[in-house]
Amino acid sequence: MDHPLEADVGCRNTVFHAAPQSAAHLVPKLAKGGVRRFRIELVREDAEGARRVVEAYRRLLAGEVAPAEVARGLRVEGSYGVVRGSLRVLQA
Repeated sequence: MDHPLEADVGCRNTVFHAAPQSAAHLVPKLAKGGVRRFRIELVREDAEGARRVVEAYRRLLAGEVAPAEVARGLRVEGSYGVVRGSLRVLQA
């Protein structure tokens, strides 16, 4: 698998997973909790690919499609490699 390494203008390096990933399954809960801004990271998409991704998430945020439909339509991985990090809830 080829995991792209990209450097940004701040000289920060980011290693991206070889396959597209999505946290679409988290979007409804985050939106219900008050989150209003979401970020999409595009690595090597062309204009048409970028349009498809943005439109899929626009429809998800509008409640027109379910997260599973976004994942299927974009052919992304929904849990493998996507970690919750600081978003996970620790049980006491």
